[in-house]
Amino acid sequence: MRVLRARKAQEEGEEGEEEPKEEPKVSKPSDIGPPQTKSKTASKNSQKVQAAKTRMKKHDPDTIRSSDIWDESELNASNSNADPSEGRPAPEYEILYKQNVGTEDVYLGMGMKSPATQSCGALSVRISLPSTDPNTLDLDVHADHLTLASNEWYLYAPFPQDVDESKGKATWQPKTEQLVVILPIQGMEFMDA
Repeated sequence: MRVLRARKAQEEGEEGEEEPKEEPKVSKPSDIGPPQTKSKTASKNSQKVQAAKTRMKKHDPDTIRSSDIWDESELNASNSNADPSEGRPAPEYEILYKQNVGTEDVYLGMGMKSPATQSCGALSVRISLPSTDPNTLDLDVHADHLTLASNEWYLYAPFPQDVDESKGKATWQPKTEQLVVILPIQGMEFMDA
């Protein structure tokens, strides 16, 4: 567009020698407030870069990557609740919410349940363990996580909500080679009525 305007202005300039009109200045959100100088932002950026370089010098460059958010020394080792897996792979698993739905909920709409997870009364954990003897499984359930160990597998699975581990039920399904653990969610016992 500007090229066309310039050509048109040249043609008109030859004919009438008029000066080209300046375009009005368009305001942007960044124009609000006092004008910022480039030296302030450049100095802030250089300070950040310099601080990062000094932090990098303190650590071994072989263990630090530029994509790291924090280094290993900043991690709290006491926060780890899981036992080491000793190189065993984790099996595939899924955690699903479960509702006990009756005819009054489905057809009449008289129940107090909704399709939301807040109306769920239990968690269903399905763990796929192909070619595993169920007698070798060691299952340990806590209120906030589940640990499963065998000779071939190791799994640490945190729950999205606290469960009542004393009322849980685990079953082995030989056709699908899955362990299914049903655990009621704490404080949701009224939803199963």
